[in-house]
Amino acid sequence: MDQDYKVVKLTESNPKQANYNFDITPFGGEETLFSDFIERFTLVSNALAWTDVETCSYFPLYLKGPALDIYTSLATKVKTSWSELLAAFKKHYITGDTAKLFSREFRKSNQKATTIAKIFVEEIIFRYGA
Repeated sequence: MDQDYKVVKLTESNPKQANYNFDITPFGGEETLFSDFIERFTLVSNALAWTDVETCSYFPLYLKGPALDIYTSLATKVKTSWSELLAAFKKHYITGDTAKLFSREFRKSNQKATTIAKIFVEEIIFRYGA
């Protein structure tokens, strides 16, 4: 499980020459590596146009050790919604200096004139796992 996983996507126009490798290093629960892991996982999932269901299904394949233990302890409802799954992991792994980063992002957020303040705050809390 300590090896990198490779996902290959071929194009219809030239399937033999179009090899795109997307490496995602499995995440084992190291708090300092969480943001990089999520950024890379999200980048690859978007590049390969994974659906929400596919993203949730593939996510545990890139976990190991304590991170996999956290995943297995989550409710099925959380495991089947990418936004809820991501929020659960952010809640667990984002602390300390990372909280300062999200504080800065919160300050940069802009509330639209048509957005109710309560909804704006709830979106910020959900997005940044505060």
